[in-house]
Amino acid sequence: VKLKPHEEPLRSEILSGKFTILNVRDPTGASIALFTARLHHPHKSAQHVVLQALFYLLDRAVDSFETQRNGLVFIYDMCGSNYANFELDLGKKVLNLLKIQILKTSEVTQHLPRECLPENLGGYVKIDLATWNFQFLPQVNGHP
Repeated sequence: VKLKPHEEPLRSEILSGKFTILNVRDPTGASIALFTARLHHPHKSAQHVVLQALFYLLDRAVDSFETQRNGLVFIYDMCGSNYANFELDLGKKVLNLLKIQILKTSEVTQHLPRECLPENLGGYVKIDLATWNFQFLPQVNGHP
């Protein structure tokens, strides 16, 4: 499937804030990807579009030579989410793609320094999704 990030519904999914690549790296130089579960509403997004957005953003992250060399940390942020935010089949697909380590919010800083974590996970990184995610969209007629 050829992904078309400048077309709907993929464009809206990318800009939804569910997925982002933080503008900091972990101490080993790995990129940090973040999925914010509380922003996922299964009744509003088709599962294949959510997966396309995930694949697109991860693909863009590994465009970086530094990420290719140092890897990628994927944080599945479940803070503030509830049953309505979960889609079992989607969760299984994501978990099967990745090596998983489940942590309590209080334990995250034992694995990543606060300088690498968003504020809601006990870190110092302020997330500006509007600015950050637009950089992942290709330019179309001079506009993302």
